Amino acid sequence: MIKKGEFEIGDLVQWHEPFPDHFGIRDIGKGIVLEKREVDFGFRDFKSTNYKVFRNKYSDTMYFESRELEKVEVKGE
Repeated sequence: MIKKGEFEIGDLVQWHEPFPDHFGIRDIGKGIVLEKREVDFGFRDFKSTNYKVFRNKYSDTMYFESRELEKVEVKGE
């Protein structure tokens, strides 16, 4: 089962890498959340939350916005 929402360090997630124009998905895979970072741009009334994810497919890390992630529930939880 896959859920959208807030994520914590250690969560197994499915990530979606969009094209630069945000029309369509360039790549997709699974990974683990390593870091949670709130960013204040100073000109908005809210903070944006970004997540550093270890991408299993490429054995690298990349930052994603919460809208680009879905939590994957592991059976037995």
